[in-house]
Amino acid sequence: MDKPDALSDDAVWDPEGSEYLDFSDSTSAGDWVWCVACRKAYKAGWYVPKGGKQMCPFGCGGDAVLDPMSYRLDEEPECGDTVM
Repeated sequence: MDKPDALSDDAVWDPEGSEYLDFSDSTSAGDWVWCVACRKAYKAGWYVPKGGKQMCPFGCGGDAVLDPMSYRLDEEPECGDTVM
């Protein structure tokens, strides 16, 4: 998957290695989620690997395992759109 410009330079697309997708029953790779720390939308499967953790792909310091929330609206967002 091509990396959207809005994501951090060190963000990676790794749905097989995504811990969030491992425990989320309702989210699949490529589904839209949003980070509760920065409130930006992105597709599940993106994250920044940092010190053994998976962090928000925007580099905000949010956790890409515990912070994503499902993003289900009638209109598909652009990567980096602010939620709420």
